[in-house]
Amino acid sequence: MKLLILGGNGMAGHMLADYFRLQGKHQVFYTTRDKSDQQGLLLDADDIATVERTIAIVSPHCIINALGVLNQSAEEHKIAAYHINGFLPHRLRRGA
Repeated sequence: MKLLILGGNGMAGHMLADYFRLQGKHQVFYTTRDKSDQQGLLLDADDIATVERTIAIVSPHCIINALGVLNQSAEEHKIAAYHINGFLPHRLRRGA
């Protein structure tokens, strides 16, 4: 199965990516904000056009959303938190 893990090098996402890779049954793609990560797909979750393009290019069987703006960062960046935590999951459903 082809998987796309959004936020695949984050707190939860890296555990999911490692788990599915170790299974040896899945083709695992993941997104990252870290420009030095040579294996991940660089993605800014605020750019919905890029998110949709990434989904179209990877064409996964399953999308796992491990993105989220948490705690203090959410308080400091309320609009981004609302977009990523609230709207993005709905847009992913449509994109899937």
